[in-house]
Amino acid sequence: QVWGGSHGGFLTTHLIGQFPETFCRAATRNPVTNCAFMVTETDIPDWCYIEGGLGPYHPGKFLSREQMAKLYNMSPIAYASNIRT
Repeated sequence: QVWGGSHGGFLTTHLIGQFPETFCRAATRNPVTNCAFMVTETDIPDWCYIEGGLGPYHPGKFLSREQMAKLYNMSPIAYASNIRT
């Protein structure tokens, strides 16, 4: 089994999506599941930039389509179809 909250939930959802046969149970509390969505809606967009390897955060600067795709692809939601837990 695996569980976590906040960043631990981010890691938990990554684990169950990327290693679906490994865990029989999982629980999350307020996980980050989609960094591309989160970066536009959160009070900590700088975390998304750092996690996504986009460099420093600059308020008012919009991300490119490629940067948004990178954030999505490194998010647990990109692996959701693999989940068996």
